[in-house]
Amino acid sequence: MFLRYISIFVAFLCMLACNDKKVQNETTKQNTQEEVSEALSNEDQRREIADLNGYTKEIKENLFYHFRSQEESLDESVFIKYEDIHVDGENIKYTLVTIPVHELTSFREKEHVLQAGFLAANEEPINKDDSIQFEGKIKIIDEERSGLEGEPIQLKLGLSGTWTESSVSYSPYEGPTRNVIYDGIEEQLIVDLNKPMIYSKSNMYLKARILNLTESDLQNYTNDELAYLRNEIFARHGHTFKTERMKNYFEAKDWYSAYFDNATNMLNNTEKRNAQFIKELETEA
Repeated sequence: MFLRYISIFVAFLCMLACNDKKVQNETTKQNTQEEVSEALSNEDQRREIADLNGYTKEIKENLFYHFRSQEESLDESVFIKYEDIHVDGENIKYTLVTIPVHELTSFREKEHVLQAGFLAANEEPINKDDSIQFEGKIKIIDEERSGLEGEPIQLKLGLSGTWTESSVSYSPYEGPTRNVIYDGIEEQLIVDLNKPMIYSKSNMYLKARILNLTESDLQNYTNDELAYLRNEIFARHGHTFKTERMKNYFEAKDWYSAYFDNATNMLNNTEKRNAQFIKELETEA
């Protein structure tokens, strides 16, 4: 009888061990499946980011003009002090800082309150800058190819992030205050890869604001035109010129006003790079 109980107990222990091993195997299998799924997801994400990196130039240009189109007041009534767009894989940041022209006419350079960047609601002192900023991500939703195995000719991008507007409002009782509005954005954007942006000599300064210029971009420029383009990068930010040549040239332009003694700090990094690049081409010429 005692041996029978021993046999039953041993059988019970074996059953527990088998069940425990079964549970362990199932857990291991589940963990393995989850790891494989996560690895595949990460691989898809890496592949998508790689695809985005392959079209950074086209995506950056399209996003730049898309964001600009969202700001209805970009006309002669506002002065663009600073503008920049940064695209790094799936991450995007666009910043635009403007000043109402009627406010600019009341002062000259006050660099201690003029900052080339986004202004937070609690910054002091309150100045007259209006700022907008988009920060978010993009992903490829769909693409159109030239034939089954051809190169992509059109990308459909999903755009998501936060659109922030900061502006000064005035109260006859309290004076100026800064308002900040946050809006979430979920939208789609079509990028035509076969329709490159066209830049003439009259708007090449915009390309210099977005992308690194190349010798091919400037191959038809004379040495004088290179000098004018380099200085236009500064002129578009209200720079005051010291030489009579540049002063006379830009004062003849209806869009130009000399608001600041030195606008160098209002250039984004791409503009600064392009100004130096153009200067080197002038030296070579």
